[in-house]
Amino acid sequence: MTSMALWWLLLMRFLQEAYVPAYQQLRDEVAWLAHTYLEVEDEPVRAYGHVVAFYAQEDRGLVWHGDRLEQWLRVIGESGWEGLRPDDYHYQTVQQLARQPVRTPEEQAHLDLLASDGMLLLLYHITSGKVNPEMIDPNCHLDIETGQPVAHLERALGANNLYLALDSVRPKWPDYYRLLYELRHLHFRSDWPAWEMQGVLYPDTVHPHIPRLRQILIATGDFSGDTSSWVYDDQLQAGVHRFQQRHGLIIDGIIGQSTQAMLHKSRQDRIQTVMVNLERWRWLPAMFSDYYVIVNIADFVLYIVKEGQVVARHDVIVGKPARKTPIFSARMRFVEFNPTWTIPPTIKLEDVLPAVRKDVQYLSSRNIAAYNQKMEKVDPLLQDWNDPSVRHFRFVQDPGPNNALGQIKFMFPNPYLIYMHDTPNRDLFERSTRTFSSGCIRVCEPLAMAEVVLAHLGWDSTSIQAAVDSANTHTVRLREQPDVHIMYFTSWMGSTGQVQYRKDVYALDEPIYEALIAPMTVY
Repeated sequence: MTSMALWWLLLMRFLQEAYVPAYQQLRDEVAWLAHTYLEVEDEPVRAYGHVVAFYAQEDRGLVWHGDRLEQWLRVIGESGWEGLRPDDYHYQTVQQLARQPVRTPEEQAHLDLLASDGMLLLLYHITSGKVNPEMIDPNCHLDIETGQPVAHLERALGANNLYLALDSVRPKWPDYYRLLYELRHLHFRSDWPAWEMQGVLYPDTVHPHIPRLRQILIATGDFSGDTSSWVYDDQLQAGVHRFQQRHGLIIDGIIGQSTQAMLHKSRQDRIQTVMVNLERWRWLPAMFSDYYVIVNIADFVLYIVKEGQVVARHDVIVGKPARKTPIFSARMRFVEFNPTWTIPPTIKLEDVLPAVRKDVQYLSSRNIAAYNQKMEKVDPLLQDWNDPSVRHFRFVQDPGPNNALGQIKFMFPNPYLIYMHDTPNRDLFERSTRTFSSGCIRVCEPLAMAEVVLAHLGWDSTSIQAAVDSANTHTVRLREQPDVHIMYFTSWMGSTGQVQYRKDVYALDEPIYEALIAPMTVY
């Protein structure tokens, strides 16, 4: 018998004794999966809908073997660099099966099924995130794209390059890639000293904690110099300024309570923050439109972006932790000058009615009119404010210098009764942490913002000021309508290319991190 004939017989025997039974086992289990829950090798098949669709092609055989399986092990093993959890994708189980010198047909089928499930689930998570944001925060309302993991996997298999699939589904935002780099950088860094100090440090002083301050700032990349000196000199102050700028603090060089809270963050704290914000980017569309307004609640800043360029930046005031500004997207439709303010239900019930019951002059002192359920104007002096019906009254504040909305508001209709507006309390913009509103967004220098938003209609600073000075309520509908994205990021890439960090004012990071590191249930 020739060597070629012997080879052919051995190949046919392999197909009969190994491949064919494994293939049939795989097809049977996929057919079962199409109707009910399936667990193999003590692990659930999680992305069952995508798995069934992937194997739906009649000629789809066993996929994961040889170099392709080795590539799968590398890709899934590296998913931790995306801030995800390799074992959610059956990494340990597939690795154990792959390293067995001999596998039964059942084991081969199970390897294939788990590897396909893991790869499809990873692609889904990178496209749409692992965590359901509304399960973490009921104030988060995002329309998350589900993507097409099956199509991306098929293209990658055709090119024999699984990394191609990852690159095709990753968010296209530069911030996402910068945070990926930051996560790797942090993993390979050594821990830095913990900041433990009471009191305040000022520039040009001498203190035994200053060497520790120098060590921390070197570790965070904000300072380079002598680590042993006890002197708070000009070089160290420049490093403190950089640190304060990157953390949204008042840049004064004083090591007070807010700065110390950020210095206290450990390397592991930073890793957690970056992981959480990578997940937040995965919840968003791959890109926004050419014209949009984005508010970062945690940074208290609003940006107007046109064709990829930031054309305006405004400080903002957002909701207090007890009345959080929700996370959502809408479209700005119109601008209103000298607006009236119809008081929202929460403020009416929790603020206005208790104040009126305490002092009946409260309404008149604030130029607020009350209307009953018949829309009849109510005389506050004659009304029984303990009557349960007052809960259904409508309260409207007339335009004027004390109107809570100030001189202008920007409307993007939404179910949450949130909008952007001016405020008579402009001194609050001097604070570094600006959580003072009942949910709406107060804008610093709103008339300058109006110049940008209304420019396409021919409005300028003169016409805008004239509209304000008229004291008349006037609505301007926009032809060019920017999308409005109200987001929450505690870490991102700054304009200088350095990573910025912010205080988690709504305490949302920790539950997202806990969900990220928790084992997956069935998808």
